[in-house]
Amino acid sequence: MKITLTPLTLKLCAPLATAHGILSVREGFRVEVLDGEGAGQGEATPLPAFGTEPLEETSAALLTWRAPGSLDS
Repeated sequence: MKITLTPLTLKLCAPLATAHGILSVREGFRVEVLDGEGAGQGEATPLPAFGTEPLEETSAALLTWRAPGSLDS
């Protein structure tokens, strides 16, 4: 199994005004998983101002998940 994490910055088409400030970009990671039977991709883009983990914790969790022996095969 191969897991690739790629940092990404997504610029929003229009800034989003919220009670927590204005969002014009989202930062996170593109996640790609390849195994002998298929492939999948997704993203992890936290919103710390809305109660999710900060980007650093997201990165640490993804790196731990990707570490050898941490996945159920």
